[in-house]
Amino acid sequence: MSIKNFNKTVEDIPTCILTCDKLTNDALKCRKRLEDYGFSDIKLTYGDNDDRLTNKKIHWQARSFISTCLDMIENDTEYVFIFEEDAEIVENRSDKFKRSIEWALQNKDKWDIIYGGCAALNPMFPSLDNLDLSYSSKAQAGAHSMLFSLHAAKEYVKYNGPDYDLPFDMA
Repeated sequence: MSIKNFNKTVEDIPTCILTCDKLTNDALKCRKRLEDYGFSDIKLTYGDNDDRLTNKKIHWQARSFISTCLDMIENDTEYVFIFEEDAEIVENRSDKFKRSIEWALQNKDKWDIIYGGCAALNPMFPSLDNLDLSYSSKAQAGAHSMLFSLHAAKEYVKYNGPDYDLPFDMA
């Protein structure tokens, strides 16, 4: 598949890469990999520096995820791609990734979260055919990519409580 074919599919969907200060270089490499596939509106999300989050005891990655959800709510952002800083798209499944995104955008009422990579535990929300369309460049377990809806962000913040002490991957 031509990389240019990905552009129209992802161009209007904001993308966040969850990261922290010490992993900025990994996040920048992830950004470059995503740009090569046509992602353009890419933000590095540093949850460990988000003043809205007062609970400093939770992991930076969970803080980055929560920060992304709060940004979605504040900006009324319908959907966001969320990638971990070490995520890579599985090259020989990139066409399936593209088709999955197209399906999601045509069937917005049928999903809230679509996992593009493995989930460390059984996901708390259904995934679309266990796609495994992304993986960790560091070979670690976790939910390496997902397409997340505003409804899911609101529900996550609502049920997580004021201290945001339930990391997404640990839910």
